[in-house]
Amino acid sequence: MAYDEVLAGRLRDLAPPELAEKNVFGARCWVLDGNMAFGVHDDALLVRLGPDAAEGAGDATDGLTPFDPMGAGKPMKGWFLVSPDDVAEDDGLTAWMERALAFARTLPPK
Repeated sequence: MAYDEVLAGRLRDLAPPELAEKNVFGARCWVLDGNMAFGVHDDALLVRLGPDAAEGAGDATDGLTPFDPMGAGKPMKGWFLVSPDDVAEDDGLTAWMERALAFARTLPPK
């Protein structure tokens, strides 16, 4: 599956050096201690925010869509796509990256 190379390049430039870059779910992702934090899926930012973030997420006002990797109507709990408009500027992209990293830092290493 193809992903937005420009967005991936921006993430690569902004990501902290302790993150590893790899392919996950057909997306280009950055992982911390074996736990995925964020990545690029198609043209959207993929973020892992945890199951508690699901409440209220996915409505048109927050820019989040629950991530359904197979399109089968079974979104992954705590995983979301952020609209390209919400990460068009580096400030927005950095804010979502930091939010996803904050959650990844709560997880035990794999």
